[in-house]
Amino acid sequence: MVEQTGTVPSVLLDKPELNVLEGWIYSHFLALSRDRRYSEVGPLPITLQEIAFYYRLHNEPLTQEDVRWIHALDDYYLAKAQDKLKKASSPKASKSKR
Repeated sequence: MVEQTGTVPSVLLDKPELNVLEGWIYSHFLALSRDRRYSEVGPLPITLQEIAFYYRLHNEPLTQEDVRWIHALDDYYLAKAQDKLKKASSPKASKSKR
């Protein structure tokens, strides 16, 4: 966008900086989410078994705090995905596609 308009949107300038722990957990969440399963109703939650397997595979110690953080990120992701699906399937959205 900077190349097109010459300015950086304020939303990008005001983004929060992640500390080391938050960045580390977020990178694990992104890796787990990349392999997320989907159904006809949308994305499925990341399971405790998937988290445990991922940590074991990467030889990382798994703590309850890690699980809570990943589940919190996943809950947010799933809520946003459901909102997007609801908007896409609303009568207004289907009329505008015609």
